[in-house]
Amino acid sequence: MNLIGRLPRWILSLSVFFLFTPSILADSPLPTLNIVAVELPPFIFEKEGEVHGLMVDIIVEASRRTHLPVAFSLTPWQRAMTQIQFGDADAIIPTQYKPEREQQLTFPATPLHLFKFVVVSRSDLSANYTGKISDLYGANFVQLRGASIGPVFDQLVDKGLIKPQLTNNFLSITRMIAARRADYSVLPQLSALYYQQTTGLDVAPLMPVADQHPVYLAFSKTSNYPTPLIERWAQAIANMQRDGSINALERAYIERYLPQPSHL
Repeated sequence: MNLIGRLPRWILSLSVFFLFTPSILADSPLPTLNIVAVELPPFIFEKEGEVHGLMVDIIVEASRRTHLPVAFSLTPWQRAMTQIQFGDADAIIPTQYKPEREQQLTFPATPLHLFKFVVVSRSDLSANYTGKISDLYGANFVQLRGASIGPVFDQLVDKGLIKPQLTNNFLSITRMIAARRADYSVLPQLSALYYQQTTGLDVAPLMPVADQHPVYLAFSKTSNYPTPLIERWAQAIANMQRDGSINALERAYIERYLPQPSHL
């Protein structure tokens, strides 16, 4: 008996659809992961119209391993978070985990990097900072608008012990300190050294390391970027951490910008 010939036409059509859908999806172009990033050399910076840096290198390597396309755009922090909130961007770097950010962002288990924060100031003020956070109470401080500067310093701001001026980018922070419009700020150690070496400004990192915190490639919860692909990105970054690839990339930047690797 020819059972197929007796099946309703809509069932046959549905069967054909399910038969061929997997191959159609497999041949479809994969969506590009659109990442908004805050310029923070040497982690993320623009040079000759292209985005470079340690975190960019890590993500590009993950892209190579997963065959998932990626694109970067540089924007101020608050604008980047607005794009994340409305789903106009798929992911953001660099961002620290905070419980309240889980409303908008998905954080993978593995961070991209461990930020080591140092206080930065002019040479004439270096003797005033002894390594104690209390040295900064009431100081003329400046920080990036809307951004976290690490859990220790965020708490000082929340308690009113530090009342910072606000600016829109990290280069502006160093220029304000050099121009005596501010006295202190907090930057990732490699960024502080980068600005010291490349700008010639009298702004230097003050040791010891004052705080540290992991930073992530975090994914927008309002974006249409597929969850299975987010999981592939997260797995690739975790694999790179395990096989030493991220450490190798970090060492290259440390050797370039940090005169004394023993400080890390």
